[in-house]
Amino acid sequence: MRLFRPFAVAVLALCAVAPPALAGPGAPTVAPARPQAVDALTITARVPAGPAGGLYALSVTTHAGGACQSYALLRPVGTAAAGERISVELVPRTDGAWTGWCSGKAVAALLRRNARGGWVPVPGARRAFRIARTPKVDPHVLYGTKVQIDVLPTSTATVTLPGHADRALGLGGTIDGFLPGKFPLNRDYKVNLTRSAMGVASLVTDPVCASGTIHTGLPFAPIPPPSELAFQASGDVTGAITLAADPLSLAGCAGAATGTTALTLSGKLDALKLADVTLTAKPLYVPIGGGNNMTVNVVLHLKITIVD
Repeated sequence: MRLFRPFAVAVLALCAVAPPALAGPGAPTVAPARPQAVDALTITARVPAGPAGGLYALSVTTHAGGACQSYALLRPVGTAAAGERISVELVPRTDGAWTGWCSGKAVAALLRRNARGGWVPVPGARRAFRIARTPKVDPHVLYGTKVQIDVLPTSTATVTLPGHADRALGLGGTIDGFLPGKFPLNRDYKVNLTRSAMGVASLVTDPVCASGTIHTGLPFAPIPPPSELAFQASGDVTGAITLAADPLSLAGCAGAATGTTALTLSGKLDALKLADVTLTAKPLYVPIGGGNNMTVNVVLHLKITIVD
């Protein structure tokens, strides 16, 4: 079973909440079985027989309300085969004035992408359930904990290309983060990365780059999968960041104004702990034409501050 644990992205106008219906044989399961408004919901469903290689998603929809999650949260799972069990975790907004899920009737549903690129419910693959109010909750659980991340000046993107001198571009900036709940000691936790002002702070160009505008800003992409850092009690740190920038931007070359770059990061806490977390990305291979690729190796040094 594949398990995806995103900080869910709000998708408007997916489908209205229908009246409760009896769970059919293909109905998803919802955990916890008796959820409260601030709970993360794990939705699991079995893919029905259908066209090979279909794209699927799971969603939760609640009734309309005020400052609560009153519309569908949807997370695409990707390609799944008939009979495969797929699962996602959907987390309601609890930042600012938001108070989690709207309590009352809710529907979990399995959706499939149609030929026009829209998401349509799979017949019979829905479950009606109820979300209870949270009578009393720690403010940290309700609103979470703010995290500030500074990209230290020692952060670099090193570009290599056969026949050319290596180039080390300096990276810098700040990242806003959000920790659901209170900061835990000696336990696993995740930090959702909500906004980035990261960019190329020290540009080194090369004649191999095409002429044009070099975009040095590296904001986060506003699409799933979300950007996050995961900290293990063992000290291991992993991360997944999706930048709204063409990969050529990280190579210090002119690229398209649109595009995305995915960084898969890993590292381990050392004696400096959160004061200087070193994360190394898997190498990026950036095509520059003529069958040639530049290799970009990103190393981030992050100072992480828990704002409590």
